[in-house]
Amino acid sequence: MSDRFKFDRMELAGSLGDLGALLPIAIAMVLFNGLSPVGLFLSIGLFYILSGSYFGMTVPVQPMKVIGAYAIATAMTAEQILASGFLMGVFLLIVGMTGTIDVIRKFTPKSVVRGVQLSTGALLISGGVKFIMGTSKYQALQAAVEPHLTIQALAGIPISVIIGIIGAIATLLLLDNRKFPAGLMVVIGGLFAGLAILFGNSIVQVFNLIPMSILGVLLIFAGAQLTLAMMDLDRRKDLFVATLILGITLASNLAAGFIAGMVVAHMLRWDKLSV
Repeated sequence: MSDRFKFDRMELAGSLGDLGALLPIAIAMVLFNGLSPVGLFLSIGLFYILSGSYFGMTVPVQPMKVIGAYAIATAMTAEQILASGFLMGVFLLIVGMTGTIDVIRKFTPKSVVRGVQLSTGALLISGGVKFIMGTSKYQALQAAVEPHLTIQALAGIPISVIIGIIGAIATLLLLDNRKFPAGLMVVIGGLFAGLAILFGNSIVQVFNLIPMSILGVLLIFAGAQLTLAMMDLDRRKDLFVATLILGITLASNLAAGFIAGMVVAHMLRWDKLSV
């Protein structure tokens, strides 16, 4: 077998590293937004396998991550998420085939893109904190901080040991997958597809064993990873636009923040406004 598709402990570790932001968002969307775990994990698994087999490298961009983060933060329904994903897929197909992505890239300032990422990350961090504190909408509706987890011991194993194992898994999920070869794509794809096929909808029962506080911490890290995207902004004008979008998003919604950011960014570009 060629080095491109070798499978060893490095590939396994690297495949876990790619779950840092993806898995917490996916679990939260299954538990709180009502997405089908079979459809979600099977489609993710097939995408990773096909992408890894064809391109031979990790996925450089995960556009649905922003949709997922915003869906969790705003408690979108499964139908709304599916519609968003479908429209995004059609949009990417059209701009990819027609080459209009270059026009969109020129018209949309980088500061606006970073502002959207910053805002989405902040919303995800806020949602994670609420899960830790037990004040999220989901926990309020269930009238419990931990609606599902009531285990104090498992087959004679103290709960502290179980929590330690969960913490170790969480640490593995935050590894940097860029340090490992590209074969991890097939590994992680097989993992997701296998979960969907073997467990089906019953995988929700496994997710229910994850404490809300642990899931909240993972969501905070996922949100923080999104906010770090603005680290490449170094001009005062760009930072102003990004923080403006953040403020409007937190006070209103992301659409309003995006529109305001686009207007202000172009006004700054045309010297109609100074900061």
